[in-house]
Amino acid sequence: MSTLLGFATVVEPSLLYSLPEEIRGTGFGILQSVGFTTGAASPVLFGVVADRGFFDEMFTVLAVFAAGMFLLAFRIPES
Repeated sequence: MSTLLGFATVVEPSLLYSLPEEIRGTGFGILQSVGFTTGAASPVLFGVVADRGFFDEMFTVLAVFAAGMFLLAFRIPES
């Protein structure tokens, strides 16, 4: 859990400053809302699909998604 919180602390300001200043607050709010909604809906979606007999496939999807996020993390600008 602490790794996720530490990662967000670094990524969110970078994301915030990449948005145009005139829409920075609204844009960041929309991004946060989409992120939180996705985070809340994911366990429900996983459970529904797993109950239909695709439990192993859902773990494969999660692994691919995690690998994609790991690769995207390298694209975060250093400045």
